Amino acid sequence: MNAQIRNWDERRLTSNDMDIQDLLKTFLVTQDSFFAQKATMSRDRTFENKEGILPVGGRYEEFNVTPRRVDSRRIIVDLDSNDVYISLSHYKPDSFWYAGKVGQLQC
Repeated sequence: MNAQIRNWDERRLTSNDMDIQDLLKTFLVTQDSFFAQKATMSRDRTFENKEGILPVGGRYEEFNVTPRRVDSRRIIVDLDSNDVYISLSHYKPDSFWYAGKVGQLQC
């Protein structure tokens, strides 16, 4: 894994992280809950990984943490490996965290 990506379970959570934590639960519990959540999120789109922060070769889809509101935080899922990442400040290399895999609750 890229040295810039830290593990979410090692983060000291703040009150600003609680909505991310709640959303992560729907992504990480089961694949069914991930796909159900994905279907309800209106602003999912491809994350192109132009900066090369995430592992090369993944097919990434990104989701706003707070749909229908401007927010730089994203949850990014590799559709091939089911790895879930969090970006606290979108596109900044030091803001990416690894959260686990779809279907494996770690929060």
